[in-house]
Amino acid sequence: MKYLKIIVAVFFLGALYMFYAYFLRQGHVNNIYQHIDFSENWNCISTVVLVDDAPLSRYAQRRMWIKHSSQILEKSRLITPECDSILFLRNKTSSPYYKSELTYWIGDSYICLNGALKNKKCISKEEQLFVIQMRQSTLADEKVGMVNRNPIYIHYINYGG
Repeated sequence: MKYLKIIVAVFFLGALYMFYAYFLRQGHVNNIYQHIDFSENWNCISTVVLVDDAPLSRYAQRRMWIKHSSQILEKSRLITPECDSILFLRNKTSSPYYKSELTYWIGDSYICLNGALKNKKCISKEEQLFVIQMRQSTLADEKVGMVNRNPIYIHYINYGG
């Protein structure tokens, strides 16, 4: 009987933690990086937000955006619907396969932020969580707010993992 109580308690605590991790954990903004691409037609603002304790579910990711949107939009204005974006990444750095990727904002396999991360590290593209932008890229994108009377959308990124 004693072992049954222990098993039930462990199961209950495990289920409670899974519920927290999947639905309630909203992550913490670790750092915000910004890059501007200049062209003849418009200037595109690309913002990358590094997230610690990243939310696992789309529900929690959306809540994270709502919770931190004011802070992030203060640092990164979405102005150009054609190309401005805010990319959220798990803060899991690693060394890129090719050191040449360190010179790119977003390379082929890694997001290196022009070498802005410490110790010549980058973040694998597989660590992408979601993108906030002023255009709807798929029918599954959800409206999550307004900027200058323009809707902004959340686009969830899924690598199947």
